[in-house]
Amino acid sequence: MTATKKECFIIGSGSSLLDLTSEEKDYLNNHPYTLAMNKYLLFYEKIGVIPKALFLGDFHFPAHKVFLETIKIANKVSPQLIYYVDDYYEKLFKEPWKNWKWNLKERYQLYKKSNYLPPLMVHYSHLKFFSAKLRDHPEFIWAKSFKDELFFQRGSLSTAINLAYLIYPECDIKLLGIDLNKNPSFYEEEIKQRSDLTDHYNDKIAKKGGCHATVVKTPQGTVLDRFSLIQKELAQQGTKLLCCNPDSLVVTKGLCDYVPIIG
Repeated sequence: MTATKKECFIIGSGSSLLDLTSEEKDYLNNHPYTLAMNKYLLFYEKIGVIPKALFLGDFHFPAHKVFLETIKIANKVSPQLIYYVDDYYEKLFKEPWKNWKWNLKERYQLYKKSNYLPPLMVHYSHLKFFSAKLRDHPEFIWAKSFKDELFFQRGSLSTAINLAYLIYPECDIKLLGIDLNKNPSFYEEEIKQRSDLTDHYNDKIAKKGGCHATVVKTPQGTVLDRFSLIQKELAQQGTKLLCCNPDSLVVTKGLCDYVPIIG
């Protein structure tokens, strides 16, 4: 079955992905507009859906390892996937000599804090870069082009939505595997065997807040507090933000409507 509607999917890492039917997996594998977040590709075989594009917004360790391992897997996928990453990785890996002072300092800090030395250069022909450096800004920031800073509000989801708005214009954005009502991911058991990929920063936030790190309260609020503003931005181009999990926090809080994956 192939897609017929103007829609795109942002694929997260929630355990609800384990409930996908074979029909839904076929639909997603044949869909032209699917953007998977963060560690998804490292464990995609457990779900059985290969996205058309990838996204990484984090740049605190061990995101560097996630970035490199994702490229290693992406190189084996045909056709190759477009990988959208923060321009931090452009500075660190693409032409490090252009920012050699910053690179020396950054690499020293990575070694000092995490006992990690990243490779000098990395090549992947389908890398595309964006900037999302204005973190948890008190004012709502929304990029209308890649020349602008992308929206960021506690967590990658905020930036992924803004990115989908740019790369899939005129498409309804459907959230898939964005549960937020609990912390476990679909690769919970696998990640226990990969302590080197554990995100201690976000785990600490989640543990302290007693919920998913994305929705832990901050003085500036959370991405959920901005959903009405996001919906207004999308409405200007005639699209909506929707969710394919009826139990997702964004649905139960009435922030966006539930829709099935197909139909």
